[in-house]
Amino acid sequence: LLQALHGSTSDFLMIYEPTLADGETRDGYLARFARVNRPAWPFLSDQEWEQIDHHVTTCDLPETAATWLALGREAGFARARELFSDPTGFYRVYRYDR
Repeated sequence: LLQALHGSTSDFLMIYEPTLADGETRDGYLARFARVNRPAWPFLSDQEWEQIDHHVTTCDLPETAATWLALGREAGFARARELFSDPTGFYRVYRYDR
């Protein structure tokens, strides 16, 4: 996908992606996500939380920051860097420049 995007963009691409902590597995990420975020979002009903949990456990495929950067370079971008990490560390913004 990043390779196809590389061919369709003129200058740069930015993505906001789930990112594993150093040494973390996807299962560890998912457990941490529930452990940290369920108590942090008490305003959500159980049904709303279940929708979020279902999305994260079925659709989020976190990689390490190093992997996200490597994927951009392998796709043909000359420069890849991390611009932002959300305060919880679950998601980060990466920028790839042609």
